Amino acid sequence: MRENLYIAKNIEDALRQRLENPKESKFLAGGTNIFRLNSNPFKTLVSLQDLKLNTIKKSKDGIKIGAMTTLQEIVDNSLVPDYFKEACRLCKSKTLRNMATVGGNLNSNIDTSYLVPTLYASKVRVEIAELDSENKVNIENLPIREYLENQSRFKGNLILSIIIPKDKRVVVTKTYRRSSQAPSVVTVSCGFSKNSSFRIGYSSSSTVCQRLEQVEKKLDEKSYKTIDDLYKDIKKQVKVKEDYLGSKNYKKHLIAITVCNLLEKEGVL
Repeated sequence: MRENLYIAKNIEDALRQRLENPKESKFLAGGTNIFRLNSNPFKTLVSLQDLKLNTIKKSKDGIKIGAMTTLQEIVDNSLVPDYFKEACRLCKSKTLRNMATVGGNLNSNIDTSYLVPTLYASKVRVEIAELDSENKVNIENLPIREYLENQSRFKGNLILSIIIPKDKRVVVTKTYRRSSQAPSVVTVSCGFSKNSSFRIGYSSSSTVCQRLEQVEKKLDEKSYKTIDDLYKDIKKQVKVKEDYLGSKNYKKHLIAITVCNLLEKEGVL
C-alpha cells in the first residue's frame, strides 16, 4: 500500500530518500508500470518530476536523452534517430507515450518492453547516479550491456540519461502481438555498423531482454555461410518460457526467423 509521495528537490535528495527505506520505496517516473495491477507494493514513492531530466540534446558522445523524457517527446524531437522513434511508436497508445519515460522503461525492464531491446541494439550508454561512501553523488557512465547484465547491482541508483552514440548504426526492431494494445509475444532488435559490431536483443512474454552474444560474435567474424545456419544457431541459443501467449518452440522460431529476415533485408547475409 502506497502511503507517502515525496517530491525530490534534486538528485542528491532523491537518492537520500530512496536510501532511507530501500525495500519499501521506489522512484516514480511516468508511473505506467508502477501503477499496474499486481505491481509490487511500495509504501513510499519518490517523484522525479522536479529534477529536470526531460531534455534531449547533442553532446560530445552523441544524443543525450534525459531519463524523464517521455516516449512521445522522443518521437517529436528532430535530434533523435528515426529507428529510435519507431521503437517508441511500438507503444501504440499516445496516452501511454505521453506518460511512459525512457528511464522508467529501462529501470523496469519488463518482459513486454518494446524499447529495451532497441536500447541494447543501439549500444547506448547509461548515466546513473548513486551516493558514495561519503554520501556524495557519484555519476557513472556505462554501456547498456553492462547495465542489463548487472541490473540487480544498480538497485537504488538513479538513471539520469541514456546516450545514443554518434557512430552511425543500422538498427531495426520488430514486435509480434495479437492486437495493437495487446502485450508483445516477442520483440527483436538488431543493430550493426558497417557489417560489424552486431548487437541483437530480444524480449518475450515472461522473459526480459536478453542478448545473443555468441550469434553476435559469429556475425562479426562472418562465420555463417547461409541464412539456415544462422536460423538454427539462434534457435539453439534463445532462452524463453512457455506461457499463454505461446510455446517455447513458437517463440524461438519467431525470434530466429525475425533476426534472419531483418539481417537479410539489410544485406548482411
